[in-house]
Amino acid sequence: MKKNKLFFCKEIYNKNAVLKAMKDYSKLANFNFSENSKYFFVGISKERPEFKDVIENEFCNYVLSLGKK
Repeated sequence: MKKNKLFFCKEIYNKNAVLKAMKDYSKLANFNFSENSKYFFVGISKERPEFKDVIENEFCNYVLSLGKK
């Protein structure tokens, strides 16, 4: 199983935007969330086959469109 991990810098990205994107994209893949003092981490797995090649970029773009910090 392929699993991708995305990093979102807390100085730039809003936690609520990351969590909303995870909820909104939940029908396209499985997501898990964690964080440390500097980053939000989003794990992506079990992507729907038709979105496998684009989900990371589309997810990141969506988080960005939801708002910066």
